[in-house]
Amino acid sequence: MSDKRNGSGSGDEMTALGELICRLNPYTELPEDRQTGLKTGEMELKMLPDPPGGPPSKFPVVANIELELASNYNAQWTLRGQTLNVKTAVRIPYRFPVFKNGDFAYWQTENLLIGFAGDQGGG
Repeated sequence: MSDKRNGSGSGDEMTALGELICRLNPYTELPEDRQTGLKTGEMELKMLPDPPGGPPSKFPVVANIELELASNYNAQWTLRGQTLNVKTAVRIPYRFPVFKNGDFAYWQTENLLIGFAGDQGGG
């Protein structure tokens, strides 16, 4: 088993998880709707610049992803009829292009929400 806290987790596993999340996105890469002519493009994360004078990150791509973290979130989410205690939540904004009849129309912004469930999670 890998120790993710020490940075020794498998890069392939982490890459695969990110790829899975992107592929499961129900809003991006939709085919053109015959009635509206609308179609969506690929998901894009908002990447922040390196802070001036800040220490270099061991994981620069991860360190520059914009996100919000709420520890001690203490909420309940219901998924498929099962109530889960979410102690830590992460919100990651992303955007994707929307096309109308093949031409770029606008950017749409949404959020990826990740909840870490468990009795003592995030504590």
